[in-house]
Amino acid sequence: MSIIQQMPKMKNSLIWAFFFVALFSCKKPQKNTFSEHGVSFTIPEGWVITQSENINDTLGFFLTCEKKGMNESGMFTLSWINQEVSKEEFLLLLKKQLSQNSFYKNTGILFNEIQPIKNLGHFQVSSTGFVTQLSGLKHSGKIVCFNCKGRTLGLIFQTAQEDEEKNNTGFEEIQKSFVCNLP
Repeated sequence: MSIIQQMPKMKNSLIWAFFFVALFSCKKPQKNTFSEHGVSFTIPEGWVITQSENINDTLGFFLTCEKKGMNESGMFTLSWINQEVSKEEFLLLLKKQLSQNSFYKNTGILFNEIQPIKNLGHFQVSSTGFVTQLSGLKHSGKIVCFNCKGRTLGLIFQTAQEDEEKNNTGFEEIQKSFVCNLP
């Protein structure tokens, strides 16, 4: 068989090879996930963990996840202590730490009333909202606290009010994917 006679077969083979390469290269990108110490959540696309550390090795854990890019304001903070205390007590502690933090100290941060026993997925939570002024922009956020298998966790979601719509998608993805599977 001459090369000219083999051309249609080679052409078909090349078309099939191209088709399979295109098919397998079009996979959705893998989602990034935070998973440590029995706690996990999906890191939204365009977000990055900027800080992650154990607190005094055995006391607890702290993590900050932020939307990356210039003029982005989305921020999620996760903290927990390795003991179970009242959700409201932990929420009051987080409120105090937030208002005394040098970044927030003179911003006029205002907190809403604590809302006990709401649901976040399958967790019974206590929560509060807050508003403040940072770098000339109004920011709002919420603090959510709950107990999970001997730990007390606090989640803080914060955004510039002008960015609420675009950051809420990331916040919802974190909340919907949040898992606490402690032994």
